[in-house]
Amino acid sequence: MARSVHILSLLDDSDIEWLVQVGLRLSLPPVAPLVEEGLRTPFLYIILSGAFLVTQSAMGSPERSLSVLQRGELVGELSYLDARPPSATVRAARASQVLAVARSEVARKLQTDVGFAARFYRALGITVAMRLRALTRGEPEDEPDLEQLGLVTVDERRFEAIMRRLEGQTPGDAGAAS
Repeated sequence: MARSVHILSLLDDSDIEWLVQVGLRLSLPPVAPLVEEGLRTPFLYIILSGAFLVTQSAMGSPERSLSVLQRGELVGELSYLDARPPSATVRAARASQVLAVARSEVARKLQTDVGFAARFYRALGITVAMRLRALTRGEPEDEPDLEQLGLVTVDERRFEAIMRRLEGQTPGDAGAAS
């Protein structure tokens, strides 16, 4: 889980609480698309359970697998760095759950909370850098050295807090958020 969950180390407890309050817990069956290549998504996702396969299609070529995303990882983060639609498709590899946070809610929070914005964009930068390095090396992503990055290793504790807060929430169907 440590590969990308370091975003939780960068966010304050109040940020995590806000994500849980505005987010919607969604359940997806195997093979269900979460993000489709070329189609904008209105959500930022945090994977709560399961796994997701990231694939890409080139015109006339067969679909190729880029990576597998696991619990704690972000999906849909690149659209916060540029305005282009997703460059890959993300599908559930097995029954999975995500926390879906509306882009409009995140945009509002980014404009009104400078501290959140700084922490959020730093986490996105680290996530994207790690994924790019893994893709260019053709290897799985390395686990980040959280101490070297100056982060407190509270990822697992914060992730478990999210899961406890969501326990009372009935998971919605992924079709409801699309």
